Amino acid sequence: MHDPRSGDLTVALDHGHFGVKLHRSRGGGSWDEIPAPKYPEKPADYKPKTPAEGLGRLVAEARWALQPGGADQPGVIWCGTLPGGLFARTAAATAGGLNRQLWDDPRQEEWFGGGADRPGIRSIVVDPH
Repeated sequence: MHDPRSGDLTVALDHGHFGVKLHRSRGGGSWDEIPAPKYPEKPADYKPKTPAEGLGRLVAEARWALQPGGADQPGVIWCGTLPGGLFARTAAATAGGLNRQLWDDPRQEEWFGGGADRPGIRSIVVDPH
């Protein structure tokens, strides 16, 4: 993803055994790893509605959507993940902030579609206002 506000490039990588990572390049000369979004701890009493929802619900997979924030959000990168988490990552933050209102929606385990076993956030549109 190219951030037109800063010129930075950000990429989500799937390293298989090592999991997903985010890297950023400022100016294209070199790449630095930056903290990837993290899900909250799975509650001890968590009971998935179907077996598919219980498979790694709180582990990010590499099918991410990356989108620079709006003009009024300097340094913000929005990350959509699989499973369906939406994170706002700031340039200064050590990790992205999970949108808890969306994540805690009790209907989330009923979401479907997109060709994967679990639904994910594949695209993000930032409100220009």
